[in-house]
Amino acid sequence: MSNKRNKNFKILQPGISISSKYSTNGTLGLIVFDKTNNYQPCILSNWHVLAKRSFIPRISFRRGSPIFQPGKLPQNGRLNQNTIVARLTRYDKITDSAIAKITNRDFIPNQFETSALIKAARVPVEGDIVEKSGARTGVTRGKVVDIRGSIVTIKPMEDINPLNIEISAGGDSGCVWYDPVTFEGLVLHNSGEVNKRPEEEFAKGTMLVTVLKVLNISLTDNNTKLIK
Repeated sequence: MSNKRNKNFKILQPGISISSKYSTNGTLGLIVFDKTNNYQPCILSNWHVLAKRSFIPRISFRRGSPIFQPGKLPQNGRLNQNTIVARLTRYDKITDSAIAKITNRDFIPNQFETSALIKAARVPVEGDIVEKSGARTGVTRGKVVDIRGSIVTIKPMEDINPLNIEISAGGDSGCVWYDPVTFEGLVLHNSGEVNKRPEEEFAKGTMLVTVLKVLNISLTDNNTKLIK
């Protein structure tokens, strides 16, 4: 993992390491706003990052459970109260999505190491060029090659991937793929492959527009003061 994304951030930003107490280490995907609670600022990531109790399959943490930054792997599993940055609010297993209310941190909404500020979402189409900022592989690009329902598959820019580029890896779960020109959010990343053959490289996720609807969240809040 990239060390600079694994430090303890005093100001939260999409693209850095997070996890719950026992879940998979993942990525803070977006700063979003809870439409059911007066547009409370929250972090968006995967259900399996923020809510899944890994030692009890299919069982989730309760609302209010702590979220840590950085995640448990960078902290060698020794989580403490000083690294709690949010509390689990709600989740959806089908879309593998979850939000947690930010509790004791300020935030910057731009994707880490980029100028991307995602204020809108749209439905992706095959052929879209996409970019993401993940806690494991940093900023990478790919293209949408398949859409089935709300599930989107992304592959490297070159079909046979001659440079053996890893567009995602473990720890990137929860990041968001977006249009690098318009900065529209497209896909909430949740998985990839472990095949060592370069041509087999891919990433998968759920359409962001679906996640926003299911979790009843917004990408903007006019009353929120953004830190620059």
